[in-house]
Amino acid sequence: MKEMRVKGRVLRALGALIPMVFVFVSGYGGGGTQPATVDLTGSWNIVETIIQATGVCAGNIGRVSNWSCDAVQTGNDVDVTVTAGDNVGSVFSGTVSGNEIDWQGEYASDGGTVTVTGTDITATDTTFEGTSDWEWTDGDDSCSGKTQVAGTKVL
Repeated sequence: MKEMRVKGRVLRALGALIPMVFVFVSGYGGGGTQPATVDLTGSWNIVETIIQATGVCAGNIGRVSNWSCDAVQTGNDVDVTVTAGDNVGSVFSGTVSGNEIDWQGEYASDGGTVTVTGTDITATDTTFEGTSDWEWTDGDDSCSGKTQVAGTKVL
């Protein structure tokens, strides 16, 4: 009889624990957008280096681009507008989750269009670094690649 009561208490305790574990795994602490812990609003200087490229873009590995932009962050949303360098006026939009940035956008390049398909960038309030994945096409040829990107806020 005593053994049955102990088993019943253990089962009730497990029954209370299982929903908490489910909530943690399905939402809290894993996946999804987290509150932004950095403020990207301001002017930035960017240096990009192509580190991987396929097809007709393979000859561009090692190519370095310097440009400047203005970022406006509202909560988790960020819009980046190119202000100097190639593609002035191009806009990238994305999200800030914790200190990680993910943005997408398109711009004209070498007679075609580059589409930034995703980024893996970590930021502080004054610097960021990481990579961006992209695809290029001119309607006939296409290629894809990865760029190392680093930014410094203009203070």
